[in-house]
Amino acid sequence: LLSLVAIMLYLGISLNINLMIFNLIPLPPLDGSRMAYVFLPTETYFKIMQYERYIMIGFLVIFATGILDTPLSFVNNLVNTVLFKVLGMPENYLYIAISDLISRLPTFSL
Repeated sequence: LLSLVAIMLYLGISLNINLMIFNLIPLPPLDGSRMAYVFLPTETYFKIMQYERYIMIGFLVIFATGILDTPLSFVNNLVNTVLFKVLGMPENYLYIAISDLISRLPTFSL
């Protein structure tokens, strides 16, 4: 039971950190574009924001075609590595914990 709780806790933390990093991408449909307001001149920022809906459609197309898979998986691996180090867990902990849980499942025969 403890390993199940550890897996759920780890996955929840990892998912939240990855979503936070993803949301900071400075494209208008995401919150990172609001941070661009600080760095861009006001006029330029509002000109970009006029095209927010079109940028969102383009972003969804890029996301759906898998162009972002490599950068996002790199960030995910980086987050997981740092998270394992911070929590003091071995990198193959999830594999060991899930294997242990599966081995404890009752077997049914027909």
